[in-house]
Amino acid sequence: MGSLKIGCINCRGLSSDKIKRRDIFSKCRENYDMVFLVDTHCKKELEKYWQAEWGYKIIFGSHTTSSRGVAILFRSTFSFEIFGQKVDQDGNYAILDIKIFNHRMTIAVVYGPNEDKPVFYEILQRDIENFGNTSVIVGGDWNLPQNYDMDTLNYLHKNNPKAQKKVNEMMSEIDLVDVYRELYPEKKRFSWRGPNKKQARLDYFLVSSDFQPLITSCDIGVAYRSDHSPVSLTIQFNTNEKGKGTWKFNNALLYDKEFIANTKTCIADCIDQYKIVDSENREEIEFSISDQLFWETLKLMIRGKTISYSSFKKKERSREEQELESQLNNLNNNENINDKREEITRIELQLRSLRESRIKGAIMRAKAKWQIEGERSTKYFCNLEKRNYIDKVIQKLTLDNGECITDQAKIRAEQKLYYENLYSSKKTLINNTHRANFFSLENPFIKILSDEQNINLEGELKSSEIHNALKNMKNGKSPGLDGFTTEFYKKKLARH
Repeated sequence: MGSLKIGCINCRGLSSDKIKRRDIFSKCRENYDMVFLVDTHCKKELEKYWQAEWGYKIIFGSHTTSSRGVAILFRSTFSFEIFGQKVDQDGNYAILDIKIFNHRMTIAVVYGPNEDKPVFYEILQRDIENFGNTSVIVGGDWNLPQNYDMDTLNYLHKNNPKAQKKVNEMMSEIDLVDVYRELYPEKKRFSWRGPNKKQARLDYFLVSSDFQPLITSCDIGVAYRSDHSPVSLTIQFNTNEKGKGTWKFNNALLYDKEFIANTKTCIADCIDQYKIVDSENREEIEFSISDQLFWETLKLMIRGKTISYSSFKKKERSREEQELESQLNNLNNNENINDKREEITRIELQLRSLRESRIKGAIMRAKAKWQIEGERSTKYFCNLEKRNYIDKVIQKLTLDNGECITDQAKIRAEQKLYYENLYSSKKTLINNTHRANFFSLENPFIKILSDEQNINLEGELKSSEIHNALKNMKNGKSPGLDGFTTEFYKKKLARH
């Protein structure tokens, strides 16, 4: 397990007061592994001095020494790798595509405008989505309460209603939750205090649903040298490796000409390897092994070739996607960004095409029965697949004696013991007389097959019967344990 504590502080300007800046930096080092600072009042020329004072990496979203500005501060207490970043030119947000404890995610610090500007959150959402990660952490001073009844005090009016509505839409569309309210649904606490005894919870974290089981605490601290209280979030990352899971054939491969050719060659090679009597009619070919064993061997060989080919294609797509992301990141940070709009649009379309190709596999793995058309399709299925995985992971188990265990090895041992006890042989209440009466030919509740029915059921299967069965099978299913889908059998094996 790896623990990460993130702090978020509206510091109300650190540019003009060097003592205050060093004081805030000191408290951040004592309390957090990563810090989201908002309202920093830092300009680009000062960044190298601030970074030297902090002593480790800082990602800046600077503006002027009198307003706005955000920053993400890192300590050396954990390992991370940054793949890309997007910084708002007006100093209102900074977004990172980052890997922490081997978890790829998007993190963002936000300083929301104190105006009713829903377009700001539309742009923020677009820039978050452009990185393509389904795991997201966004924190900052939003200048918007989540719920006016629970998160404000002595407010006469509901400010910025259109912006608040857009934030709620963003939460729904990219699968974010207000983690503090999830943990404390009835608790009233505030992070900002203003004139006329007004108070509000304006500083908070929104996180994607896959982080919910990993969050051990979310708190509002005591205000220090600001009218805002710091907020914090602690995540206990699960460093246990994901199991292999259940393999499912990706139907998109059925439209890949190279894969089709490779599979036909695989089938021919398998037949040549095991045949002892050849025939133009494949039904009359005799093999050195039983037909059943040959069938299982053939599927095993096709599956191996499929996994190998899919892995190669995935690496190829990943490399192409990383190159496009790098190009897009460089263009977005270019000073002449307005002159690069056409090129940015072209690369964004290429990225979208690549990412949407992943959705077909996500649909199968998510076991979804329907698909939403349009822009939200990819997000929906990626989030659904993510939630399916979350639901399968037991983070904590409470035993009969009240003891709670979190160690994965102990949890697996308890699961094994539970099912061993559940399915162990119990003393039967049925004696031999009951059994004999039940299976007696004279039992009126048991129907006996006629000789003709028995012959029909026990006879050999005909090719026409198999083809008819294939035609009547529903698409989107993977019958049996081998992972091959109905579409695979219909479009591939039915032709051989």
